[in-house]
Amino acid sequence: MSSASHSFTAPVLLRARNFQWYWNSIADPWSANGQQWQKYTDVENEIIEDAINQKMFDIEIDGDYIINLECLLQYKRGDEFTACPIKRVQLDKYRSNIHPREERFLLPVILATSTFSSQETQNEKELDWLRTYGYITGCYWNLQLQNKNKTIAEVVEEAAHGIIKEGSAIGKVHEAQWLSQQLVAVKGFGSNINANFIQRFPSEIGETCAYLYTKESFWYKLINRILRDPHSITLEQVKSLGPFCWLLDWYLYDNPTTDVLTVYRSLNLDDEQQKQFMEE
Repeated sequence: MSSASHSFTAPVLLRARNFQWYWNSIADPWSANGQQWQKYTDVENEIIEDAINQKMFDIEIDGDYIINLECLLQYKRGDEFTACPIKRVQLDKYRSNIHPREERFLLPVILATSTFSSQETQNEKELDWLRTYGYITGCYWNLQLQNKNKTIAEVVEEAAHGIIKEGSAIGKVHEAQWLSQQLVAVKGFGSNINANFIQRFPSEIGETCAYLYTKESFWYKLINRILRDPHSITLEQVKSLGPFCWLLDWYLYDNPTTDVLTVYRSLNLDDEQQKQFMEE
């Protein structure tokens, strides 16, 4: 089956992004000895902007922090003595991010090992294959999609649930809720498309996945960490991370980039890691 019309733009891509929120992270934020402004993450920034558009006065973000938009303050829930000022800075119209994302490109390298950490799933054929080749999309397909008659919309729903599950487990409930809401908003574009018979992948869903993956949040960090060490992956992680990875993989496959030939990644290597790379 073919997908819906591609003239529609995913809602999350229509948002204005030339504003950045900061909080004063200095030990004594009310002293006259200076300021140390810390950037909110991309998703926290979106949550705050949503609150402004909805004319809300107070919102909660992860870490049990309350943001008062009327007084421009952030404080720990139940402890207003932790209050510190926040501010909103308008950026150039065409420049939506002014900070390098070192964590995205400079995360530590995890050396591959020949042993598996989970005895419970060690003998499962699909997980053995995944741990050998690190291809979570193929594993998710074989275990959860192949011959199951699921629609792409159902996969989107699974991806949204996976984000909520993983975010809740590490105290990132609010980030997870915002990310999942953006996916659910476009799942209708995959309602009539069988995941086993895709002629054209819905761009609205793919663009949303690509956008969410590039945002500064717990989600890309978790996916990167797990996929860089596939030897320790579990079946539950295949179920929670697999749907999103499958959607993103399919979109990139259906929309190949032809004008970028090489992508370079910076790495900080210790002596042992350098030796292993040289041997390979």
